[in-house]
Amino acid sequence: LATSGASLAASASKTAVLSLGSPRRVSLSDLSGPGVSWRLDQRVGRMPDGPFASCAATVEFRADGTAATRYEGREVRTPYVFRERAWPRHCTIEFEAAAFQGPGDREPVRMRYRGRFVRKVLRPSVIKI
Repeated sequence: LATSGASLAASASKTAVLSLGSPRRVSLSDLSGPGVSWRLDQRVGRMPDGPFASCAATVEFRADGTAATRYEGREVRTPYVFRERAWPRHCTIEFEAAAFQGPGDREPVRMRYRGRFVRKVLRPSVIKI
């Protein structure tokens, strides 16, 4: 029991160090720009016919402050709010997008998304929301 407690504490310490050392700064130019799009891999839990539903979508954050999604040639734009923060705080984003299509949906439905940006430690060019 003492050994597992010590390894749990060491693991938590390692995670804290990696978190503090990871680059967090994400600017508006990282978020939007020519050819920049974001893939949303989504899971919604406890569906009536199974454990969860999953869906992938592509969202483009534009410099004019809109988030754009496309489905069957139609484009849907909604405003987004990006908050740039100084280290060690994470930059955040809030937006609505027609980006989730569940098992019973004929087309993607609009949902509200909120998240923070985290760069991968070993590949800082990869940014996760």
